[in-house]
Amino acid sequence: MWTDYRCGNTTAREQLLEKYLPFAKREAASLYAKRAVNDIEFGDYLHLAYIGLFEAMQRYRHDAGTQFDTFASYRIRGSVLNGIPQMTEVGDQIAYAKQLHRDRTRSLLTQQKKVPTNLTDMVELIVGIALTYQIDELLDADEPNLRCPHEPYQSRAYDEIQVRLKTILTQLPEREHKIIYYHYFHQVTFDEISVLLGIANSRVSQLHKRALELIRQALQQSRFSECY
Repeated sequence: MWTDYRCGNTTAREQLLEKYLPFAKREAASLYAKRAVNDIEFGDYLHLAYIGLFEAMQRYRHDAGTQFDTFASYRIRGSVLNGIPQMTEVGDQIAYAKQLHRDRTRSLLTQQKKVPTNLTDMVELIVGIALTYQIDELLDADEPNLRCPHEPYQSRAYDEIQVRLKTILTQLPEREHKIIYYHYFHQVTFDEISVLLGIANSRVSQLHKRALELIRQALQQSRFSECY
């Protein structure tokens, strides 16, 4: 697989990434658990760990006699430990979060030359943004503040939508699924995804928009469209 990756095989690259993303996440979690200050969130540790993983994959030579886990561990930890002190208390966290949301919004405008001004286009944009937040909430579905304890019916309906949404995500076409998986569940930017999948950033935006359209259609077919 490493030989194929070195030859530019995108399938091998994706397979290696799928295999080692959990490893990078564990390394980030280990460092986060030992943090001396609480000003920086786990998402920032995770982002830096992924940067280290990408660098390790680019620099690793499988015929050098070193296991990739060992090689990558140094790179990942170095990326995190060097990157964290350079972060401001909130500035870089806000900037990174804005980048993720800017990626998503830009993808919803890929077929338009400017910000929509008519009602139909505005509704389309708002619905798309609402779906991105719904997908984000899958990661926080166990948080009590996302439910209304005084309205059991609404809480149950919310749970049903989340369960259906999880199922829909698994049924997306391969590339659309990967983009949603990397971007929302691992906080990987569109620029990084374009490198990982070997496609243009603009194509990532198009596929992201397409994924949201497929998700919305599936929700409508499941009679959950009234929630949007």
